[in-house]
Amino acid sequence: MSSAPRKTPEGVAELEARAHGLSPLARRLLIFIDGQRTAADLQQLMGKTEVGPLLEALIACGCVVWPGGVPVATSAVAPSATSAEPGWPAEPRTPKQIEMAKNFMINTLITFVGQYANPDLMKKVQAATDSSVLRDSLQEWKRCIETSTAGARRLKELEAELRKVL
Repeated sequence: MSSAPRKTPEGVAELEARAHGLSPLARRLLIFIDGQRTAADLQQLMGKTEVGPLLEALIACGCVVWPGGVPVATSAVAPSATSAEPGWPAEPRTPKQIEMAKNFMINTLITFVGQYANPDLMKKVQAATDSSVLRDSLQEWKRCIETSTAGARRLKELEAELRKVL
């Protein structure tokens, strides 16, 4: 049995109709998925972009199936940001700090990649009610910021600022 994810008929239709509103990175990954490439192969093709969360999103929307129906484990492909990641404050964040983190994430996305670059991420960040949702969005936020030259240069500084309130 192959250990490579493959497109479903829904995934093939998505490439033609764009009905799910996938991010450009998720769409690129869907294009690369051919039933032959393993998660490691896809990771090489996607470069710095972590494919684990993208694969999970594609599986969740029905565009991709994993062999044997077993979803890919993000940790098997690339680590994702969680509240267990070093550097996160242990104490709960105040509503003001959460609002500051949301504003920071949205404003930096608009500044470095434009307001239309990843509307799904902006909606997710705007709808967040606690810091765990924002922390889970951190890797996607970093990938978006890295797509611009200026953002890539300042990413460490921006992330350090965000961590102060997140």
